[in-house]
Amino acid sequence: MLRPALLKSGDGIGIIAPSGVVSSDRLQPAIDYLKKLGYRVKLGESVYKKNRYLAGHDSDRLNDLHTMFSDPEISAIFVARGGYGSTRLLKNVDYQLLKNNPKIFSGFSDTTALQLAIYSKINLVTFSGITLCADCTQDGFSELTHNYFWDLCCHGNFNQVENLNIIKPGVANGTLIAGCLSIITSLIGTEYMPILDQAILVIEDVNEEPYRIDRMLTQMRLSGIFDKIRGLVFGHFNNCTPESKSHGDLEPLYREVAEYVNGPVLSGLEYGHDTNRVVLPIGAAARLFAKEKNGMLTIANL
Repeated sequence: MLRPALLKSGDGIGIIAPSGVVSSDRLQPAIDYLKKLGYRVKLGESVYKKNRYLAGHDSDRLNDLHTMFSDPEISAIFVARGGYGSTRLLKNVDYQLLKNNPKIFSGFSDTTALQLAIYSKINLVTFSGITLCADCTQDGFSELTHNYFWDLCCHGNFNQVENLNIIKPGVANGTLIAGCLSIITSLIGTEYMPILDQAILVIEDVNEEPYRIDRMLTQMRLSGIFDKIRGLVFGHFNNCTPESKSHGDLEPLYREVAEYVNGPVLSGLEYGHDTNRVVLPIGAAARLFAKEKNGMLTIANL
């Protein structure tokens, strides 16, 4: 496991947009917020570019990623927003450059592709849980997201989460792998999918009907992922309601999936496309405890 150095007051923070188009009015509150905290802020050259639904051409967005990792004045790199586009970059990322310059890399949603590829290639811990445009608005961060994010960035700490719903009891220790389910499944069968043997897997998604979630989870089962992982946690699946009430909700699907997992299965973690969200360090050592009516996720300090 390769750990990034933690943030200190006055450090430089780079902002890039490896996925969807970014508007300046949505990003400006985050820039002002970071400067108010005492950080120096540098924008990637393509942050405000537009190429159809992408923040510039692939080469533009890739160059911003490489530039920020190689810049000695930048200590952390935050992603502006999700959307789509990160998977298009994976083939041409200079992973050796990233390994030689390990830094905090924080994103969410579509950034899952980059984060899992980075962990797969160089074992660098990255932080899954915020995109600046969505999480830092005129009203500021939600308190939960704010606390988890800065505790990780500045202190390497993760506050234990308790009172999760126990679907399948047990205790498991493993490496934390987390992200958006649809992005994770898109990496199955590629060289950018981490080896999930002994992993604690945390998944979430948004705007997917239950049958689509079923299809993605079935793909994971057929690919053997549930045979390998040590435990599974369902985060929030926002706006994933069926078009017909007769289709049911996701709870029966969670229970079905639990039968195939060789370890504890929990749900209800505040991790997903919602206002309140824990921030998770991909690649860190984690522990699931699902006994005595108290489901817990614990992650070792970085």
